[in-house]
Amino acid sequence: MSSVRTYRYVAGLIFGQVVSGAAIGAVAIRFFGEAVIPYAVAAALVCVVGSIFGLLLSVRFTGPQSVIGMLLGLSVRMGVAMVAMVVAAGQQLFGTGFPECLVANYLISLVFDTLLAVRMLKQATRT
Repeated sequence: MSSVRTYRYVAGLIFGQVVSGAAIGAVAIRFFGEAVIPYAVAAALVCVVGSIFGLLLSVRFTGPQSVIGMLLGLSVRMGVAMVAMVVAAGQQLFGTGFPECLVANYLISLVFDTLLAVRMLKQATRT
């Protein structure tokens, strides 16, 4: 896959997740107050970083191995979110809004990532 197309995918992914992260943050403020803002931003960043690493890993595999790349990318995305949740449990962040924001951001980023992975897989099998 060309690097221009990869950058376009990364930019679209970041844009979609920033918009959804802002919406989740606005809803979280209504439930937890303004003290949730740093936790909502941190949760959004965890999902964005996981998605970018997963995407960059998955584009490394081409041709018949593209399915393996997509599965590895999805595993990286989930792994980053799971590590963040374990760290949140260790740091006593439950009740601050961080786990709720993380789960909401992860689920929305999962939709973006899945749609992007399907599109990339179709293009990889065509070429």
